[in-house]
Amino acid sequence: MLKLSKTIFIITGLALVFFSQAKCLLSFAEENSAIIGLEITGNKLMIFTDFEPVSCQAVQIANTECDISYYGNISEAGINAETLILIGATASIDSEQQEAIYNLLSDLIENKPENDSFSIMEFNSELNLISDFTRDRFELYKSIENINFDNSSSRMYYSLDAAVDIMTARQTETFKRIVLISDGREQSRDGITHAAFTKKLEENAIPVYTIAVPSEESNLRRLAEFSRITNALFCEIRSYAVVATAINDYSGYGIVVARIPDVLMSGRLEHLKLTAGTSNGVIDIYRDIRLPMGDAIKPNDNINTVEEPPAIQTNSTIPVPAVSSSENNSNNMIFYIVIAVLVIVIAVSIVMIILLIRRKNMSPKVSKRKNNYDAPPKPDDSPHEEEPSDNGQESVFKLTAVNDPAIDFQSTIGRGIVIGRREESCMIAVPADKSISQEHCRIFKEGDSIYVEDLNSANGTHVNGKKIVDKTMIKHNDTLTLGGRDLKFEIIDAPGETRILFPEIVFKLTAIDNPAITFQSAVGEGVVIGRSSKNCIIVLYGVKSVSKEHCRIFKESGLIYVKDLDSSNGTYVNGKKIESQTILKTGDTLTLGKLALKFEVLETFDKGTEIL
Repeated sequence: MLKLSKTIFIITGLALVFFSQAKCLLSFAEENSAIIGLEITGNKLMIFTDFEPVSCQAVQIANTECDISYYGNISEAGINAETLILIGATASIDSEQQEAIYNLLSDLIENKPENDSFSIMEFNSELNLISDFTRDRFELYKSIENINFDNSSSRMYYSLDAAVDIMTARQTETFKRIVLISDGREQSRDGITHAAFTKKLEENAIPVYTIAVPSEESNLRRLAEFSRITNALFCEIRSYAVVATAINDYSGYGIVVARIPDVLMSGRLEHLKLTAGTSNGVIDIYRDIRLPMGDAIKPNDNINTVEEPPAIQTNSTIPVPAVSSSENNSNNMIFYIVIAVLVIVIAVSIVMIILLIRRKNMSPKVSKRKNNYDAPPKPDDSPHEEEPSDNGQESVFKLTAVNDPAIDFQSTIGRGIVIGRREESCMIAVPADKSISQEHCRIFKEGDSIYVEDLNSANGTHVNGKKIVDKTMIKHNDTLTLGGRDLKFEIIDAPGETRILFPEIVFKLTAIDNPAITFQSAVGEGVVIGRSSKNCIIVLYGVKSVSKEHCRIFKESGLIYVKDLDSSNGTYVNGKKIESQTILKTGDTLTLGKLALKFEVLETFDKGTEIL
């Protein structure tokens, strides 16, 4: 009975939320219908609106009529969409807000329309591409692991300016938009000004959906202005599930396709007037439009266009309902019809939400934390010459940051050590330093000497201040400079003091229902699995049946064990619920709540070297 009451309470709350939002959106569409996007390809003009036009009387540019070829719903027109998601990844975003951002991104990706391509970028002191435009949800899930909130600086205007340029430069016949997720902080003293950027937003018809992370009132007002200028959504990130639904749902948007006369192709900023019919009558909408230069497309040239439904009539003399004294009664009737439709939609939505929750429980979302462990390559069994060593011992070196001796890297040389930002291929990885290339340089040994060679890095490799071109000998106490980082190179005479990095055992977990989802980690001192990003090495976002700290995998006396951490739904090995620590073997099925994972031991190593 308690569960039923709770369910009814939740359904009632959802109904009120959807009702209030629907009423707000209805009044907004009636009173503030707007042009939210413009796309010009040659002489072809696509006008995107936040309402569905039931008729289109005229498209005028500088008082010159344009020929109309199509109007109607954006979804029915077969128009694809391109969305650039811009994330303010700065240290001012606390851990709780970071988790809300990851949840929002996961919901956006999971529920995005099939015809929508997402690109994800982060900005702090610079603008970084996380994922290029793609419709592949799995690639997008994987890409959000790379978002880094460690940088304290924020260049929001510079990054937004670049994002607008990226979208306007894309020569694709698509509905383009930007989703900005930020706390509104701006700490740069150079670049585009606030006034110049807002003017640019007015001239470039690209909607900027703004998702505000709680911050100072002045910052929130700044973010709200971006959405107001571009007639787009503004809201706070707290209700991210509702936000994701609102952003992904543009089925009520409209499109008008017209041809710009050659005489207007002047490169000037002109006035655009759209006269269109809505369910409540005819409206006129105005905005500025930047026309392309020249007459690259002649009137008789073939213009590539999207396939348009032939059944829709575009005669400008189509009769439009006149706005009479009975309009109020008509509006009330429409409003009550909308309420009835909403009740049906809410009921269907509740069923869909339940199904989505079940699907989420079986498909874990991507963890934002990456394992920094990469197993060394297996020894080559083919014959080869033995590398010379010092008295039969492996050479060990140490790199220490000159400006911060607390930062050091220590490793054996072996057959060569690659240094760079890419954790998958570098034995010494420095992922946070953008001045260092993905694979920057390699340190290796020939004979009794140690050499360094540059791997075509962007900023070069220097030894004692001199840029190297070919392999260069490096000696004890030399200064090795990678990009903007100076490192002191030291040869350690006592390899026995080398600290251990590579643990003895590496394991892999694979989702049984979706083998594409895998997690890999070294056992080390123990691996905690759960939903909490603070305390877990393997983080399972969105899997509600998994507790925040669900279980721990660890090694004891040469065996691997799993122990439940007082989880709500229990931990199972091969279908049997465990009450105490239980041995795990390759091929076992580890079930956390409703999530079933295949456990495998990948490699076993006797020793290794610490890489910080």
